[in-house]
Amino acid sequence: MSCTPYVVPEKHSGSIGSIRSILEPLISPARLERISLGLAARSRSVLCVFESTHHSHNISAVMRTIDAMGFLEAIFVYENASMRFRSRDSVERGASQWLLARRSNTISGTGQWLRRAGYQVLLVSRPDFATTAPSFRSDLPHLCVDRLGEPACQALINTHPIALIFGSELQGVHQDWIEHASGYISVPMFGFVESLNLSVCAGILLQAFRARGAEKLNSLEESLVSDFWLARATTGSRRTVLALNPQLSGYYDFVVSGRFFDPFPQSHYDRL
Repeated sequence: MSCTPYVVPEKHSGSIGSIRSILEPLISPARLERISLGLAARSRSVLCVFESTHHSHNISAVMRTIDAMGFLEAIFVYENASMRFRSRDSVERGASQWLLARRSNTISGTGQWLRRAGYQVLLVSRPDFATTAPSFRSDLPHLCVDRLGEPACQALINTHPIALIFGSELQGVHQDWIEHASGYISVPMFGFVESLNLSVCAGILLQAFRARGAEKLNSLEESLVSDFWLARATTGSRRTVLALNPQLSGYYDFVVSGRFFDPFPQSHYDRL
């Protein structure tokens, strides 16, 4: 199982890990241990993609959920240019500083990149397919989160990273995702409500994939993410790093913005 590699320009390749080495002595042992444990548990094996999610409460809650489940990346797709990515600190509780969140402007461009990068693209659906019925494809497999251990599910999910596509509660995923999809996945429901809150649904799915084993970061990913985290989480980090090594200015700006995870052509993509 592998994800699209992180990319570092040649001019910065010799600086990887330098920010952590400078900032580590300034961090308390307890906080440093927590960061190290979080890094050891982080995984890129599941990527959440959210379509037209613009309410700040939902955005903040799902980011907090992704961080809590130990995953790293998220993509927010807005084909409507007037939609804005808005988070709320009181809900998010600082989760965004530990995540690589990206914005895409097209479903087609996002879907094409996911397939090229080797993801199994799973469309999150209600169990009865009510909202996906107009574009439902019977030839695509349907996975249920409480049956991921079955052989048919394992054949689909065990050898590739997973992209979970979340649509709206009312309309489901847009039909344009169908041509990129590997299958559907649902969470069983036994009450009278017709849908789950976005963050609750994401949490159930991510926990299920985490329980089945989540591939850890490789050494390059660990080094880049640790530099990224410490640059963002340490007060005055840029001033401190450049005071000790002014030549790290370009690398610091590259890492703190997370540009090593740069999945889409700039023509339809913006970092959040």
